[in-house]
Amino acid sequence: MTQPQNPFGRPQGPQFGNPAPHPGQSSFGGWGGGQFQAPGQALPQQQFGQQYQQGTGAFGPGHGAPGQFGPPAAPKKKGPPPVLVGAVIGAGIALIALLVYAFVSGGGSEDVGPDYRNEDYQVPTVSSSPPELKFPETMGELIELLEENPIYEETFPVPVRCDLTLDGATGSLTNDELEDRMTTYIGCLTRAWGPTLEAAGFVAYQPRVTVYPGGGTVNTPCGTAESQNAFFCGGDQNLYLAPDIADVLPPGVASERILFELIMAHEYGHAMQGRTGIFASSAYLAYEEEDESVALELSRRTEVQADCFAGLGLRSLGESMGVEDADVDAISTISFEIGDDQLRERFGGDPSEPGDHGRGENRELWIQRGFNDPGMSVCNTWTAPTSEVR
Repeated sequence: MTQPQNPFGRPQGPQFGNPAPHPGQSSFGGWGGGQFQAPGQALPQQQFGQQYQQGTGAFGPGHGAPGQFGPPAAPKKKGPPPVLVGAVIGAGIALIALLVYAFVSGGGSEDVGPDYRNEDYQVPTVSSSPPELKFPETMGELIELLEENPIYEETFPVPVRCDLTLDGATGSLTNDELEDRMTTYIGCLTRAWGPTLEAAGFVAYQPRVTVYPGGGTVNTPCGTAESQNAFFCGGDQNLYLAPDIADVLPPGVASERILFELIMAHEYGHAMQGRTGIFASSAYLAYEEEDESVALELSRRTEVQADCFAGLGLRSLGESMGVEDADVDAISTISFEIGDDQLRERFGGDPSEPGDHGRGENRELWIQRGFNDPGMSVCNTWTAPTSEVR
C-alpha cells in the first residue's frame, strides 16, 4: 500500500493562535484580539476573494496532505496563500433502517415506486463559468453565515432519484469510467441540493468532476495536487479525485462499493459551503488566525459540517441507488477510519495530536446526524460544543 507523503508534518501555514476574544465573538471560540474588524466594518473583499479562490480542499491524513477529504486548516500569511484544505467523512450510523420502496398495488397489475422529490427540477448543466462565490461583506455577516445561515432553516428532500446504482466496487473502473460515474452522481446530488439552496436564497450549480491518475498530479487554479487525494478547488469550484485515495484506508475498507460516493458527497458538501458563504467565511477566519489551536478547530468545524452534508446527500439518494444495511455500516467504518487520530495511528503518527479534520468518533457523529435527520439545522457545527469537533 502506498503511504501518503509527509502525512504528519507540522502545518506549513501560520502558527494559529488563541488570543483574547474580540467583542461580539461567536460562540465557537476565541478568534480575536484586535485582528478582526468590528462586526459592522467592511472586510477587505479583494484580498479576501483572491485568497479564497486560491484555496482548495484536500482529502488527506495530515494538515494539507492527501488522504482526508476536506478544505483548509489555515493558510500561510506570507507569500501566495496556500492550499485551503478541502474535504471526508464522519459517520457512526449503526442500526439505521434505510428507506424502502413503498410498493403499492394498483389493482394487482403493477407496482408503483417511491414518490421521488424534485422530479420537476431542471438540474443545472456542468459549466466552465459557475456563478460567483458567496463572500461576506462585514464581520457581522460572516458570523451570521456560519452560525445562522439560511440553509439551516431548510429540510433536505428525501427521497431523490439517482440514475445510478451501487452494483459493485468501483475500484475496477478505469479513470474515464470512474469520472463518468462520478459526474452522474454529482448530477444526482445537484438534483437534491439545488431546490434546497434556492429556497434559502442561494444560487445552485453543478461542479465539474476531474478524475486524475493515481501516482500522478493535477494542475488546478488552486495549485498542483498530488495523488491519494480528493478535493474541492475554490478557484474553479470544481471537484477532483485520484482513485488511489483508497490507499489511505485499511484494505477491507478501501474495497467498499460506496467509498467514492461517500468521498464525493463530502467534497460536494464543501462546494455547497462555497455556495452559502460558509467556506469563504471559515477560510477568512483561519487565514487571519494566529493561534494554531483555534485555526485547527475552525478547520475541523468546516470538515465535519461537510461530513454532515454528505450524510444528507447519501440518505436522500440511498433509496434509488440501492444502499443496503451493509453500505450504511461501511459509511460508518470509512468515516471513523479517516479521522485524524486513526490515520496518524495507522501511519505511525501520534493519535493524540490535534488535527484539522476531526477525530474518527466525531466524523462518525456528524455524518450520522446528517443521515438520520433531514432538518439541516443538525449540520450547524458552528454552534456545537468543542467536544463534538475535536
